[in-house]
Amino acid sequence: STLGEEHPSFANTLATIAQCHMQKGEYDAALELLERCRHIYASTLGEEHPSFANTLYTMAQCRRNKGEHDAALGLLERCRDIQASTLGEEHPSFANTLATIAQCHMQKGEYDAALELLERCRHIYASTLGEE
Repeated sequence: STLGEEHPSFANTLATIAQCHMQKGEYDAALELLERCRHIYASTLGEEHPSFANTLYTMAQCRRNKGEHDAALGLLERCRDIQASTLGEEHPSFANTLATIAQCHMQKGEYDAALELLERCRHIYASTLGEE
């Protein structure tokens, strides 16, 4: 018996291949695979699952690396919302997503928005990981 191409384990492999493409700067190839991952995770695990959120995050990294900051922000905001409801707003992964959103704002010249998010990240990291 095989797992098939709609199984989350298959999507995990696609995501790893996508990471390799990203490392090579092949963002369109990575995005094509990640879109497939997103579909598999949505249909098998649901759109509130951490694997679905992680896929959105990785897709956003591709978009950001391509200079598509608005597309990246949309994906990151959805990821943030999923993490807020599943992990909570004090979780380090939530803070990592906020920091990436802040980077997008900085790249768009929106420094006040970036600073606000980065201050929030600092608070989360200090309270969860300590200030040292």
